[in-house]
Amino acid sequence: MATRTINDYDKISDEIYLGAVEALLDHKNEMKERVGSVVTLLTTSEFNSLKLGTLKKEFKHLWIEIDDMPSCDLVQHFKKAFKFIDKGLKKGA
Repeated sequence: MATRTINDYDKISDEIYLGAVEALLDHKNEMKERVGSVVTLLTTSEFNSLKLGTLKKEFKHLWIEIDDMPSCDLVQHFKKAFKFIDKGLKKGA
């Protein structure tokens, strides 16, 4: 897998970026200035293989366990994700 840069994120608003978790992992120190909260959508095996447990120490983190498949129902996780994002926006993280 190619190393991603800190520019591998799309700016949605001043506070919200969208991008691959690998870019965050590859550039944690640089990303700390841009990112306060992280929402991750991965299966358990992906989560464990990427060693994402360390994110909890450095960022506010919400992990949603789900497969990246068209048949998966993301809607059931929206309320939880929106609440987490809103809380981060209110706290400036």
